[in-house]
Amino acid sequence: MKKNLIFTGVLIATALAAMEATIVSTAAPSIASDLSNLEMISWIFSVYMLASAISAPIMGKLADIYGIKKLFIIGMIIFLIGSLGSGIASTMNQLIVFRAIQGFGGGAVFPICRTIIGTIFDNEKERAKAQGWDTAIYGIAGVVGPLLGGFLVDMMSWRYIFLLTLPIGVIASIFIVAFYKDVVDGVKHKIDYAGAITFAISAISLIFVLSEGVNFGWSNPIIIGLAAIGIISLIAFIVIERKAVEPLVPLSLFKDRGIVLANVLTLFVGALSIGIITYIPTWGQVVMGNSASQSGLMLTPYLILWTGGSFIVGFLVGKLQSSTIMKLGAISLMIGTLLLTFANGNTPDILIYLCTGLLGLGMGLIVPLLIVYIQSNVSGNELGSAMGLNAFVNTLSQSIGITIWGVMFSSFSISQNNGVENGIHSIFIGTVILAIITFVTTLSLRTKEKKQKS
Repeated sequence: MKKNLIFTGVLIATALAAMEATIVSTAAPSIASDLSNLEMISWIFSVYMLASAISAPIMGKLADIYGIKKLFIIGMIIFLIGSLGSGIASTMNQLIVFRAIQGFGGGAVFPICRTIIGTIFDNEKERAKAQGWDTAIYGIAGVVGPLLGGFLVDMMSWRYIFLLTLPIGVIASIFIVAFYKDVVDGVKHKIDYAGAITFAISAISLIFVLSEGVNFGWSNPIIIGLAAIGIISLIAFIVIERKAVEPLVPLSLFKDRGIVLANVLTLFVGALSIGIITYIPTWGQVVMGNSASQSGLMLTPYLILWTGGSFIVGFLVGKLQSSTIMKLGAISLMIGTLLLTFANGNTPDILIYLCTGLLGLGMGLIVPLLIVYIQSNVSGNELGSAMGLNAFVNTLSQSIGITIWGVMFSSFSISQNNGVENGIHSIFIGTVILAIITFVTTLSLRTKEKKQKS
């Protein structure tokens, strides 16, 4: 009973963090109009992503040191302070600052929720079912977020998309505080401040370069300078981590081939996912001539079957090897992406729905098991660090994906009659390549499982 109550709190917190990443999109025009600063509107998204990317590994490591419950509460408090500040902001600069605070807190809450799942469920089947629910809630929140955001903007004010998170966050925290029992070793630890600083500098610099390089221009001195700072900081971070008594990111995580492959898969499927989410609506609207709402609906099967696939995972674990389930998911990704390469302006909408459904099913069969795989292959005192690292890789995959797909779109759409169609078609081909690489990588995970059994 207590386990279910804790899990309820985790699901509420997960839904809150996931919804906050999507709900703002529908409110952006109203925010820009109210605060009279359209030029800086993209920063309310970018700064949240940057802050959450930095927060995840740092807060994950601190959770390993000081306790999961304590860091969950700290992360939630930071998130809610950011939410309150965003809701009452009177200028765009204030909103950006509070979105950064909110992102830092959200970056802590999400991976720590997954860490809690790893501690309260003992075996792989239980973890797979729980992670299936967690991933499903994340998918549902992704659908509900924009709809709820639109409703709140139309009926009340954009400020309520931030202010309504306050009671929800408090409710989630009550479940965790009241029922979750933390285990702290009581040993005095040494915090890796140097590692945290160099990691933050490197992450901010490189993610900004990846996210804004196309807009600024790759030869822009700011982009070149930040790229140099990011690379130098990354090298310094690795050197520091090799010598640190308690590194921010334990290098032992990179010695386990299975954990490395799971994070590599996270990188691949994250980049594939952001390409589909970003360009399918554009394809429907520009190439197929659909309305904006019809084009948006083309992603509905993707989100629904991602959720459904996450539930299916919980029933398949124990009956099939995890690597086999992920392989089936990769096959679904290959079929879905391959079919998309045959699409054109005359393709019936139903076939696009079929493709996005297959892609969603593939994601639902793969993503939850990647988390379970990592949870099952790390020791308890490194679980928070491992979840934080995976959350960072997931954010990094989106930045890398957006950059690669943006470059491909620009390269194939310039000076051509069917520029948009050719540009997006090149992205469809790119997703096929990623799906094939994903399938090949799942074959390596199978080898890892056999070694564990023997």
